[in-house]
Amino acid sequence: MAVREDDQLMSWDEVQKFLPPNLDPKTRGILLGNGASMAIWKRFHYSTLYEIACDTNRHPHLETSDQEVFGHLDTVNFEAVLSALITAGRVWAAFGKPSHDIDDIRRSYLRIKNVLIAAVRSVHAPYEKFGQDIKRLMSDALKEYGYVYTANYDLLVDYGSTWGV
Repeated sequence: MAVREDDQLMSWDEVQKFLPPNLDPKTRGILLGNGASMAIWKRFHYSTLYEIACDTNRHPHLETSDQEVFGHLDTVNFEAVLSALITAGRVWAAFGKPSHDIDDIRRSYLRIKNVLIAAVRSVHAPYEKFGQDIKRLMSDALKEYGYVYTANYDLLVDYGSTWGV
């Protein structure tokens, strides 16, 4: 696949030009990331999830130390933070440090993961909120592929695969 000279992501129309013209739809697959969910339901934006996760009136919520990790990494992307915590633990082990010394990292990882799950549950779009136009659009788009892979937290793809509209 060709790379654009400006190092920007190609639009879907540009990408499709590189697909074989007579490719059987049943042999094609697509990987959907959080952008697909955010395009349909704005509350799945990382910044919204992070804001909810920091709300001390909610249980569970991110502790100050967890928020500091996000701040030091300059992100509100939960995957980036969780990955960094895993990497920190592995680096600690590579230096031969005692595993009990990284209990704070382990607790933070588990807390952030659980807070993320709670935040997603709290903002998840109810099936009834989707109009027929969105349902049809998703269903038609997913029917173009024999395989649909998702890295998302939500059930939108599951909804789309069962709508059959």
